[in-house]
Amino acid sequence: RLHTSTRLPTDVRNFVTCVRGRSQNNSRVVSRPMRCDTPPRMEDVNDRDSSDDDAPADMDDIEIVEVYDEAASDFSEEEEEEGEGAVGETPLDNAEVSFTAHQGSAFVCAVSGDGRHIVTGGEDDRGCVWQLDTGQLVFECGDHADSVTCAAFNHDSTLVATADMGGSLRVWAVESHQQQWEFDIGVDLNWIDWHRQANVLLAGTVDGMVWMWQVPSGHCKNLVGPGAS
Repeated sequence: RLHTSTRLPTDVRNFVTCVRGRSQNNSRVVSRPMRCDTPPRMEDVNDRDSSDDDAPADMDDIEIVEVYDEAASDFSEEEEEEGEGAVGETPLDNAEVSFTAHQGSAFVCAVSGDGRHIVTGGEDDRGCVWQLDTGQLVFECGDHADSVTCAAFNHDSTLVATADMGGSLRVWAVESHQQQWEFDIGVDLNWIDWHRQANVLLAGTVDGMVWMWQVPSGHCKNLVGPGAS
């Protein structure tokens, strides 16, 4: 409560601000004289009693209640059961055609220009030529000594080339399934590709060299690439 003092002879009005703090056990009064020509002073934080009106009367009276949601718990248990059951299930296969002759990983695949065949190469040291629409194995490209990592059809889809990591190349006739040409570079291969209009096979090696052969005659030319040793 705020009490005003009586007028003094010096015509200076003093005010006494009474701040009463309430607590469970005690109360106190703080009074300060103020002059009329000074604005009222804002309440000092230090003057506030630790047990204010808006503070809880007793912290011991506060009770924490935990709410248990049975519906959410049941839903979580159902999800866990579904997840456990899905571990042993076979994944759904929506593929129209599957190629499953390789024993191990497959590293490369290429589709013929006429859309009839596909060639794959894998870690089982062989290439495989397949019928694209049915997935039937047509023939195998063997005689490799390392994983087959490169494969490609020529411009008219009559020849297919396979190459392994050891630098061995093989060219096969698609219709007769017979090997037409072979060459062993002896250096790790990075890539192979065919000329767009002729039966010329190109290959790039890790030492920066580019090899070019005319197939099946075997006439060869070397091109020195940037960074070649």
